[in-house]
Amino acid sequence: YQIGTAARLEKQVRMREGTVRIVIRGSFRFRVEKIVQTDPYVRADIRVLDGTVGANKTVEFEALTRKIREELQEMIKTDLFPRAREVMKTQLARVGSAGQLADFVAEQLPSLNTDMRQEILQTLSIEDRLGLAYTAILREKQVRDLGRSIESKVKSEVGRTQREFFLREQM
Repeated sequence: YQIGTAARLEKQVRMREGTVRIVIRGSFRFRVEKIVQTDPYVRADIRVLDGTVGANKTVEFEALTRKIREELQEMIKTDLFPRAREVMKTQLARVGSAGQLADFVAEQLPSLNTDMRQEILQTLSIEDRLGLAYTAILREKQVRDLGRSIESKVKSEVGRTQREFFLREQM
């Protein structure tokens, strides 16, 4: 990828299974201008990207920002996020700017694949990033609702099949 995020390692925990969990905090977006080294690690000349592109505080911009926050709060209430509810509430409360809100969505939605997360990351216009984030939220809700519908149909079918089997056994 040509666009990335510089980050600082905040915390590192070695797990019993031999894995390592890390917590990082993003600092700024950058564009890779030129790769200058690949071994033993990658080094590059970069250009820091402006984090305020497209942050025109129009009524639509404010409405979209508010709607994303509301949707996220609802998702937290309904346990869509696999992480602890209180942790998610706290993290969402710490999100300050609209750009950070779009990044929060890209980071937290369970169904987003790497390409979708990268698309949000490399979109420079904050308003466009918010649009992508909101679309991702709506997709997440559709996936959740469809999953619930499938689960309900399967449970209903299993219940019907079990009742039929029980009645046949009684005969």
